[in-house]
Amino acid sequence: MELRLDGEVAVVTGAANGIGRGVAVAMAEAGAAVALLDRSEDDLQAATDLVAGAGGRVSHHVVDVSDAAAVSAAIDAAGEALGDPTVLVTAAAIDRTVNLVDLEIDAWQEMLDVNLSGTFYCLKGVLPAMLRRGRGRVIMFGSNIGLKGGAEVASYGTAKAGVHGLARCAAIDLAPHGINVNAIAPGPVDTQMLDGIPDEWLDRKRGELLTGAFGTVEQIVPTVILLASEAGGYYTGSTLNVSGGDVLL
Repeated sequence: MELRLDGEVAVVTGAANGIGRGVAVAMAEAGAAVALLDRSEDDLQAATDLVAGAGGRVSHHVVDVSDAAAVSAAIDAAGEALGDPTVLVTAAAIDRTVNLVDLEIDAWQEMLDVNLSGTFYCLKGVLPAMLRRGRGRVIMFGSNIGLKGGAEVASYGTAKAGVHGLARCAAIDLAPHGINVNAIAPGPVDTQMLDGIPDEWLDRKRGELLTGAFGTVEQIVPTVILLASEAGGYYTGSTLNVSGGDVLL
C-alpha cells in the first residue's frame, strides 16, 4: 500500500539533519508541501535543496524552537508561503549525558526548553490553522528513554516523558476538532545527535537492544508517514515504540 500525502502542508522541526530531514524528504516524495524549521542556516539550506529535489513545494525558516515568539512567527511565515499547515512533526531535540549528581540547573532547563516546551510551542503555532480546517495530524518525537529511563539522562528522559504526556493530553483535547496527536518513541538512531555522547555510553546502550544495533533514519520515517496519512487515521493519543526492542510493551 502506497501512503500518499497529496495536498497536505507539513511543518517539520529539526529538519536540517537526521530524522527531521529524512521525514521532510519522504513527505515531499509522498506529495506534501513541506516547511523546514531548524536553527542551523547552512544545514537547513542543504536540506531544502534535497526536499526540492524530491519534487515538493518547500520553504525553510531559521528558528530556535525554545523561543515561543520566534516559533509563532516562523509557522506564520510557513503558512504564508505554502498554505495552512495540516501536519506537524516535532523532531527538533538536543541530547547529552550527565550523572544527576553533576547535572546543572541551566542544563536541565535548556533540555526542557528545547525538547518539551519547544514541542508545545510548535503545537500551539499550528493549532489556529488546524482548527480553521477542522483537521490535522501532529506527530511528536519522544524517546525510549522517556518510557524506561536510563543512566545519566535524567534531563533528557524527563523532557521526553513529558512529550509522551503532552501527546496523550493533546489528543483528548483536540479530538473533537478532527486533530489526531501521536508520539513516536524511537530507540537510539544513528544520526548526528549521537555525536556528543561518549562511546562507553553508546556501547552499553547498543548491548541493551534486542536487535543489537542502532536504528537508521530510514527505519523511523515510515512510521511518521503512516501517522500523517489517511491510513493512520485510527491512531490518536498513542506512543509508538520503535526502539529495536529496547522497550517491551
